[in-house]
Amino acid sequence: YVLFVAFPLLYLLLMISQKANFTRNMHLMIPFLACGAAFLAELICSRFGKARGAATFFVTLGLCAQPFLWALNQRTEAQSLPESRLQAAAWLMERSGENKKTALSGALQFEPGVLKLPGITKVDLSKETAETLKAQGFERIVAGAAELTGLDTLTLESSIPGELGQQRIVKNPEIRMYQIPQ
Repeated sequence: YVLFVAFPLLYLLLMISQKANFTRNMHLMIPFLACGAAFLAELICSRFGKARGAATFFVTLGLCAQPFLWALNQRTEAQSLPESRLQAAAWLMERSGENKKTALSGALQFEPGVLKLPGITKVDLSKETAETLKAQGFERIVAGAAELTGLDTLTLESSIPGELGQQRIVKNPEIRMYQIPQ
């Protein structure tokens, strides 16, 4: 028992005294904490004698409730996150009957179904300007907030708020729809 209790305490003191702390170094403690929790649960359940089965059930239920509620909360938060690309896709679908040639930024990473809409073409806007897109026959540009140069000739048609700046994994970017005057 002394070794089982002393090792985690000494290891914890060693990790506290380190200059650089990494949480991955504490993974060694998980089996000790699991064994300690099982031992504590057994002590609690052994106090109930004849109702030991029911006590074991309720202790196990109590131990499982926290991770279950945490996972449920994480799932709810993930489902409630706004996504500007879905709003932009709906906006594009509403206007798909206008037959306007639209340059859609590849950096926004729209779902493939949007690219199948009539008149939509995926374009690398880092290599294009508003003038070159106009010369290629585009009438509308859908781009990120700071993704396009030569905006003085464009008319802002619509805007969907979101995250500004470059993102490695695109989530809820700010999207702007520009109309190229003819």
